[in-house]
Amino acid sequence: MPRGLTQVAAVASLRQCVNLAAQYHKVSPWILAAILRHESNLRPGVVRKNTDGSVDVGIAQVNSVHFSEIGQYGIAPKDLLNPCVNTFVAAWHLSRQFSRYGQTWYAIGAYHSKQPVYNARYQALIYNELVDMGAAPGPKLPVLR
Repeated sequence: MPRGLTQVAAVASLRQCVNLAAQYHKVSPWILAAILRHESNLRPGVVRKNTDGSVDVGIAQVNSVHFSEIGQYGIAPKDLLNPCVNTFVAAWHLSRQFSRYGQTWYAIGAYHSKQPVYNARYQALIYNELVDMGAAPGPKLPVLR
């Protein structure tokens, strides 16, 4: 995470945060924005408890399994309610998936899950967000239930 992230977060618009986070973590701002749209409909204060006991927080729904690791960078769970901080964490997580799986749709799906059925579903959901945003050609893909 860049030094001074909390200062950047205090003054940057969401669009600026997406662009800064994407540039810093070397990911596509379109894909990052599509993830934010899908995860929370761009609502920064969303907190969801999952059936497995974990919690998803903020605009990118960062899962509590990452709290310990992001804590090493000085980011507390409450900081994830700041949409810019959350966006940087999402870009970091997406970047890690690209490092592991290459510049692939599987890597995009791995933002959510490595399990094939959930990964494939997430890929379609993000692609469909990109279509809605005008960043990918239509038609939309069918989404498995």
